[in-house]
Amino acid sequence: MAHYTIDLPGNITVDVHKGKLFKKKAGFFKQWPWIKFSSEVRTGYLVTVENLLQKMKTEYHLLKSKEGAWLAPEEYELSLAIKIQGRWHPLTDDPITLAIKKAIDDYENK
Repeated sequence: MAHYTIDLPGNITVDVHKGKLFKKKAGFFKQWPWIKFSSEVRTGYLVTVENLLQKMKTEYHLLKSKEGAWLAPEEYELSLAIKIQGRWHPLTDDPITLAIKKAIDDYENK
């Protein structure tokens, strides 16, 4: 798992943890052992934004496909989410999320 920090506009610093996620699709492998597993490899990001003035911590869980495209929540059955003050909310493409995605792309393309 990789860890780095990036800067966003407005003097916001975020911590990014990056790792590979595997999703295996298995059928009735005990009854039919000749059936192979098919797995999907994705890149997962755990992004933490901490606002010290308001004492608020926000976590973003983001996924990228193997080809490098960002996945939308409706494209995958795992719900991508934002954790704000200990509560989970569905992910939306608000300006901060788009800025995080752009900053991660810029950092990885250096």
